[in-house]
Amino acid sequence: MFQVIVDVFRSDMGGFSKALWPILVIVVPWLGVLIHIIANGDKMTARNIAAAQHQQAQMDAAFATPQLRAAPQTNSPSSSPDHRFPPGGSQ
Repeated sequence: MFQVIVDVFRSDMGGFSKALWPILVIVVPWLGVLIHIIANGDKMTARNIAAAQHQQAQMDAAFATPQLRAAPQTNSPSSSPDHRFPPGGSQ
């Protein structure tokens, strides 16, 4: 039922129709939902697919990371991540 109400406001219906559909869905839920699905089911699916693709594109753009360059490797003891142990390995 909530999906139908959201779809009504996402659709390209006129303002009067957008006002009447939610009232019909609230007053007679099964009839309002059934009529909406029969009349606009294919458009509802297309809008949901388009919204999902748009969200996926936004997520891909938000989490895209640039190529990381490899850090140069050095053999100096100061580059060791754990300074508790000496570089010789004896304790």
